[in-house]
Amino acid sequence: KEGMEEAHRLLELPFWNGVSYIYSSPEPKAQKLAELASSELNIEHKVVNELREIDRLSTGFLDAEGYLKAVEEFYLHPADSYKGWETANDATLRIKTAIEIIMSENSDKDVVVIGHGLIGTCLACYVKGIDASFNEDPKIAGCTMVINWNSKKIVEDWEKY
Repeated sequence: KEGMEEAHRLLELPFWNGVSYIYSSPEPKAQKLAELASSELNIEHKVVNELREIDRLSTGFLDAEGYLKAVEEFYLHPADSYKGWETANDATLRIKTAIEIIMSENSDKDVVVIGHGLIGTCLACYVKGIDASFNEDPKIAGCTMVINWNSKKIVEDWEKY
């Protein structure tokens, strides 16, 4: 129930005006949200595999404390894998490349990308010209960020919806 309330709050935000396409991760939560937005707002939705969250299957489920410690390590050592996770450097390259392709196809359009926190933080850090950083992570779910891709500027930093 709480997730659906958050989703509907997201759909009420003004940035949707003028959006041409919604791109999403193939992962269930992101796809479900994108499909809801697509249906409610009549915007075409496309799934892009490269928008998936970082690969962290090697550690399985981690409790909240263990997860935060793992995320901190992920950012502290961006070239190294934390216990088999995708590295921050690899994740940044993957998301940057995916967004470059999406935006090359939509250079004059507004698009929405629905994805995940860690990969979004990697993208935000790339845009800011800094290494992926735990300090830049919103540390909460259900956030938006607005980026002007042409100027590589963050117009609105992480904001909870």
